[in-house]
Amino acid sequence: MDWIIEQMRKKTWSPYAAGIFFGLVNVLALIMISKPLGASSAFGKLVGLGLEGIFPKAADIMYFKFVSTPGVNFTVIILLGVVIGGFISSKMSGDFRWRTVTDQQWIDMFGPSMWKRWTVAFLGGIILEFAAGLAGGCTSGLAISGTMQLAPSGLIFIGGLFTTGILTSLLIYGKRW
Repeated sequence: MDWIIEQMRKKTWSPYAAGIFFGLVNVLALIMISKPLGASSAFGKLVGLGLEGIFPKAADIMYFKFVSTPGVNFTVIILLGVVIGGFISSKMSGDFRWRTVTDQQWIDMFGPSMWKRWTVAFLGGIILEFAAGLAGGCTSGLAISGTMQLAPSGLIFIGGLFTTGILTSLLIYGKRW
């Protein structure tokens, strides 16, 4: 237990230790709840739940009927655990701080305006979440959990992810980064 607390206090982890821990958590999830890890549907479920409260007919929207039914399930709990665990870990390591998107790369691409960078990040997140819902999962659900189970779809997705990621970064950044 002391070793785990010592690890939580580190500012950075070995990628090997982090990978081993993540793999163990994924295996435990399969054993204990018979479901692989994934979190993308949590956002759709929470948004649908909020919309249902405001607009009762929101449940009739095709996306919420077939892709992400409103409600709370294990993916919402996983999402809360990630947020709470990340907060606790950052406090334990002394690395917690409030910040905006101030990375030099973002400033170079989108300028000094904070609202513009936040808008780009927010819209990108919405597009990513919608696409993940239509695709049937996010990178953690498909690539990590699917590959761990040697699912062909996970292996194909990993190849496509790296290929399109490299092409997209070349398109956006060229040789600047």
